[in-house]
Amino acid sequence: MSTFAVFGNSLFACEKKANKKVEFPLEIRDGNGRYIRMGSGSERKRRRDSIANELFSQEKIYQISQAFDAPQFAKEWIELGGDKIKNASIKCRVPKVDKLGRAVLRKGAPVLCWRDWDEVKKEKGIK
Repeated sequence: MSTFAVFGNSLFACEKKANKKVEFPLEIRDGNGRYIRMGSGSERKRRRDSIANELFSQEKIYQISQAFDAPQFAKEWIELGGDKIKNASIKCRVPKVDKLGRAVLRKGAPVLCWRDWDEVKKEKGIK
């Protein structure tokens, strides 16, 4: 267990995704059906923020941090995020196991997957 990461939803990650969705310069239709170019940065920022808030209100879970060497670093990262992070959980990369408890192998090497750190601690007897 050498890799840990934070999964959840963060406002920063939602802003990054919203940036890709907002086109620049903006083109919107007026009441007569003509396109108006809205190239101002403030209009783009307003649209990006509304899309980001909509994404943040959803319950989807993403990997929102880089990989850490130890779970305490991931815990500190969550604490620093404050209210801009929700549904945060620490997961670690472990070998994937089948129904019989054997490691799943691909080309002779174990397949790795993300599992909740609390579950792995219980299985391994770590406090």
